[in-house]
Amino acid sequence: MNCCDDYGDCRQGRDCPVRQVKLIQYNTGWTRLDNFLSAVAYGIAIIGAISLVFTISWLGWFLWRIYVPA
Repeated sequence: MNCCDDYGDCRQGRDCPVRQVKLIQYNTGWTRLDNFLSAVAYGIAIIGAISLVFTISWLGWFLWRIYVPA
């Protein structure tokens, strides 16, 4: 069964199979910007985690120096 007429005009009817269309994915500047901002946010999170560990370690050392006699 052909759902197209002689002039190439194809209409989706009740008895015609579903036409599959290939989608074209464009690599726009927004996807590159999104990837860059994700990397920056990841870097900031890593720096924040390192700073938190350093601060807790320093606080523990400081409290240990105050409350534990030498």
